[in-house]
Amino acid sequence: MLSNDPFNTHGLDHISASQINTYIHSPFLWACRVANINNPVGVSAFRGSAVEAAAIAIGQKKLKKHAALATAEQKFYKSLKYSDISQDNEKAKKELSIITRTVEMLAQSFDENVIESQKEISLELDEIPVPITGFVDMICDNKIIELKTKAQTQSKLEYSANLQASIYQDALGLDAYVYYAYPKGITIFKA
Repeated sequence: MLSNDPFNTHGLDHISASQINTYIHSPFLWACRVANINNPVGVSAFRGSAVEAAAIAIGQKKLKKHAALATAEQKFYKSLKYSDISQDNEKAKKELSIITRTVEMLAQSFDENVIESQKEISLELDEIPVPITGFVDMICDNKIIELKTKAQTQSKLEYSANLQASIYQDALGLDAYVYYAYPKGITIFKA
């Protein structure tokens, strides 16, 4: 018997904000990911994880520049190794330069008090039969921070980042902000 629930039909017990954004951007890519067809990510994807690790360490442990840089580099190199990408790869070198400059900037200007990081959330909506799940980058005193990294200044809030932060905001009942970190500063938008 056919089900009228596409999530159940395809064995999905949840969706994430990232999956929603992927589907909006490319239904084909989303279908490939749901079907576990590997689509390797590039080194620029590792930049966000590395800078986020440093920002969390700065916000939780009040790490100084050198320790924060070491945290970011360790995370970046581990991602490269896991993906079998050489540290001598030209794109990896370029991303490491952006990471270094961004973390140096954060070490001087990021003064948030990070209480919790990578908190798992689940949001149930009447309109869909499965929960939306995700991981909030940072929870500070009375707000959520979703950190995004860019090579250059970000002048407007991206739809995908706004959607993700808004889902987290609804799930936790805290105001959500998207922080775009880049080598020369941080641009902040309220979701």
